[in-house]
Amino acid sequence: MELDKKVKAGVRLSQVKRFLEHSKFSETDLMRTAGIPASTWARRKKEGKLNAAESERVTRLARLFSHAEAVLNGARNAKNWMEREQAALEWRRPVDLAETTFGAEEVEDLLSRIEYGVF
Repeated sequence: MELDKKVKAGVRLSQVKRFLEHSKFSETDLMRTAGIPASTWARRKKEGKLNAAESERVTRLARLFSHAEAVLNGARNAKNWMEREQAALEWRRPVDLAETTFGAEEVEDLLSRIEYGVF
């Protein structure tokens, strides 16, 4: 429930910046995946936080990355995996699927299968 409250209140850009530094995703990657136009991103940087919808999409990407990081043994492996086309995802990239809730669920499912050795 705490995460729901934080998303509704808007994720602070300082938290987004920490995620970008840790994950090594670029601002451009984040904006594309979260569906944030450049002009909106510039405005959000001035405001210091995202709106609820943007926060939900960025949080979705961060959660997927965190799961991939745990399953694949580190941030570098997680980023590389998320940026590569995956046969089990019909040759789509996990980072692209993170753009929607349904796509993110497919990525989560694949990560769980990898984690438990179910291919």
